[in-house]
Amino acid sequence: MQVHEVPYIRPHIMGLAINIYSEIFDKLLTALTSQIKDTMIFVYHSVNNYQPHIYPYNVTSIAAFSRQVQVIRRNRKVVSLDTLIDRWGELHNASCLTFDDGYLDFYENVYPIISRHELPCTLFPVTMTLDTGEPKWDDKVSWIVNSCGKRYIKIRLGGLDLSYDTSSKQKRQYATLAIVDNLLRLGEHNRSRLIKEFEQDYGEEYPEDATLTWSHLKEFDTRLVSFGAHTHTHVNLTRMRIDEARVEVKKSKKLLERNLKARCRHFAYPYGKGSSYSQEVKNVLREAGFDSALTTILGTVRKNSDPLELRRVSVARPDRR
Repeated sequence: MQVHEVPYIRPHIMGLAINIYSEIFDKLLTALTSQIKDTMIFVYHSVNNYQPHIYPYNVTSIAAFSRQVQVIRRNRKVVSLDTLIDRWGELHNASCLTFDDGYLDFYENVYPIISRHELPCTLFPVTMTLDTGEPKWDDKVSWIVNSCGKRYIKIRLGGLDLSYDTSSKQKRQYATLAIVDNLLRLGEHNRSRLIKEFEQDYGEEYPEDATLTWSHLKEFDTRLVSFGAHTHTHVNLTRMRIDEARVEVKKSKKLLERNLKARCRHFAYPYGKGSSYSQEVKNVLREAGFDSALTTILGTVRKNSDPLELRRVSVARPDRR
């Protein structure tokens, strides 16, 4: 079988948009938060300085997060999602803080900062990872690429054996992004099969202490941290049958409510773009009793916004040392 080597694209091209946006975001955050009166929901995923087991686009450095929190709290009133929904249309110059996926660094790096400043936030963990410690598939890919110790790594995609140069940190990051981008185009079943083959080929076991557990969640002050659903296994709900989507939604909500003894009012769509939800999916959320659902589409919240299509402001600052 012929192996096709995928050419390396230099980092100033690959990921240019997110790095430019991040730089602009840091410089203009003061102006944005002081001039925009609409509610702004900020979304974070992982807050750490560099972890090879986390998908690169999901990372914000600790220093960047600390600076952003200082600016946000200085210029705006930070409120909970509960307050946003309960006082719909009444708030001005408000912001919400949200954290998707449920990485351990929320416990280690985020919680001490929000506790110090008494800032409410909502955490959207993937309940499967809480139950099993099993990571999301994109984080699994990142871990394999960064930890296998190989100069080249191969994966079979679209009938081709593709080879990626992994001889440097920058090239490993590019390989991770490129492989994940290709796998995103596949259905859940095919993607799971290919990732399982990928794991078998390189035999890299994901760290056991990378994700939050139910015990961690029970330690948080519920006056500051509320919990929302993010499906059970982090799937694109529009790429499965609606009955399967209903199971993903209801199972995650049930597990959160049963383990944390609190109503789960809010939902965050995995992947978050317009292709990750539909009217059918929104109907499922209504039936399940959710008051809001959050996308990752850039935007603010206005009185005429759809509570089941709330836009957020996302910024990631990967460690580029």
